Amino acid sequence: MVKNSQKQKRQGNLTISKAEYTDRAMNVFLQMLSLAPEEYQEELMALMMDESRTTEPEIVRERFTALLANLDIESKRTEIVALLLELIPVQQLVPPVYEKYCQMVMDAAEVILKLLSGERLRIKLVEQMMLPLDASLQERLLTLITRMPTLQKIGQIIARNRNLDPEFRKRLQKLENSIKDATYEAIFECVHRELKSQISKYKIKLGNRFLAEASVCAVVPFTWRSDSGEKKRGVFKVLKPFIAKYWTEELKILDALAIHFDRNKHRYGLPTMGFRDVLREVRELFKREVKLPIEQNRLEEARNFYLSEANVRVPELLPMRTKVVTGMEFVDGMKVTSAAAKYPEQAKRIAELIIDKMIFSVIFYSGQEALFHADPHAGNVFYSEKNDELAILDWGLSCTMSREDRGEIVQLMLGFILKDKERAFRATYKLSSEKNIKGVEEVIRKRVDEVIDGLPTFPLVRLEPLTRLLDNLILDGVRFPAELLMFRKSLFTLLGVLHDVNQGFNVDWHLTRTLLGQIVSEIPTRLLRSPWSTDYPSQLSTWELRRVLTGLSAIAAKLGVKNSQLLVELGLEKAAGFVGKLSAGFKQTDTVENEA
Repeated sequence: MVKNSQKQKRQGNLTISKAEYTDRAMNVFLQMLSLAPEEYQEELMALMMDESRTTEPEIVRERFTALLANLDIESKRTEIVALLLELIPVQQLVPPVYEKYCQMVMDAAEVILKLLSGERLRIKLVEQMMLPLDASLQERLLTLITRMPTLQKIGQIIARNRNLDPEFRKRLQKLENSIKDATYEAIFECVHRELKSQISKYKIKLGNRFLAEASVCAVVPFTWRSDSGEKKRGVFKVLKPFIAKYWTEELKILDALAIHFDRNKHRYGLPTMGFRDVLREVRELFKREVKLPIEQNRLEEARNFYLSEANVRVPELLPMRTKVVTGMEFVDGMKVTSAAAKYPEQAKRIAELIIDKMIFSVIFYSGQEALFHADPHAGNVFYSEKNDELAILDWGLSCTMSREDRGEIVQLMLGFILKDKERAFRATYKLSSEKNIKGVEEVIRKRVDEVIDGLPTFPLVRLEPLTRLLDNLILDGVRFPAELLMFRKSLFTLLGVLHDVNQGFNVDWHLTRTLLGQIVSEIPTRLLRSPWSTDYPSQLSTWELRRVLTGLSAIAAKLGVKNSQLLVELGLEKAAGFVGKLSAGFKQTDTVENEA
């Protein structure tokens, strides 16, 4: 009963009245103002009550800043942080499903604010005081993380999590490309400073507003003239002026946060994994996002990666670029979530394209290292109804996955389809990066058995239980490579996006049909190659395929249907003939083996 009442209290706090928000804010700010030198308290209080905060914000902001310059931040930091956390009780936004992490979230917020530079903490105070007294908890939190790119990035990641309060999710989704913490004047000046000669050479004319603004960069439209004189449209992605300084500070804070988690993991019920080691790997990937030359190279790699595929586009990199400005072609379309709302008849098609181009194009890539987008929130994935085309933008946060790991992911998916515990265990064990540590094998086997035992009989990939398996193993302390963690993060984001694109879309059906369809499409080639060859996009040998087909036959028997009927159910009716030929080949091989 106590737990239920706590949940109800926390959820109820998301819908408290404006009067209650006002009372809480007034109580906190009165205590906050008492920390300032006495001679400034009266004027600060008058500003707090001044309605011109909303009509003449810049004047009031400037005065707040001047007065708070007299506040000794460092000697009062503990009290200031405590009052900010009272004003913005972040634990109330933690969904009930994550209730056990409430204390950890509260402590994390405290660690971050205590380590924020005095200059930035002072700015945070001004921003909170500029809000209406009845501003909601969600509004205050999003204002708090203004100009905090790492926290905005985390907000983008969780924005599509269906466990969050719907109103909070809606606000977080604005972090995808509707952030407003850079000025057009600063970005305009940056472009002109960086591209002096190219502006006249290409007759560049900038648009008068941002197309989008994300955590690290702002996007400005422009027109230009090619060497042939043709007028073209493009966009500049421009690094915000404050990012380099703030990003470096925040990465150090995240380091301190990892140390805090390592020291207090038993108190929070966290795994015995080394948070510092994991963060060090992931942090190196995050660093790339603020280094535009790296992203420019990735953009070209991504364009080449998808060049031979239909219905997908990566913007072309243009010659006007520097370390802080990237010029690229303008791509027609809108966010996939917006496109699905505008063209509901295309929602299923959009969902299929997202899975096919952002998951299976990676898994079935024929080369050694497959590039994947590690930040696929809806602001980075557009759809053009006119061209029936997915456009994948912003490759700052991207990774590659080895052919070996992709092969194990196929095996893991097959393990779930066939409810094959041994296959799923082997694949998961090979994907882990701690194969020689005592006890890891037993932990993985136990978790695999638990998940597989809970699956229905019908053969489907079951993506959510599969990702939950990886999550549980991470919480058990099993380590996985940083690239695999980023792929898991990518899947987490994509699942939320897919739900918002088309709530009725069955992800597991499409994953299963596409995976088995790829394997079946390889059968004609398989008839001409060695049974042990793995030189296929699925990396599944024909000899191994026999076990897959045997497994499907066993499942068909359990379901009380014929094997051919099961193939029809899976949308693989065209494969029946090929499967028959392949099965005949297996029988001949078995006969030869028996005679020998």
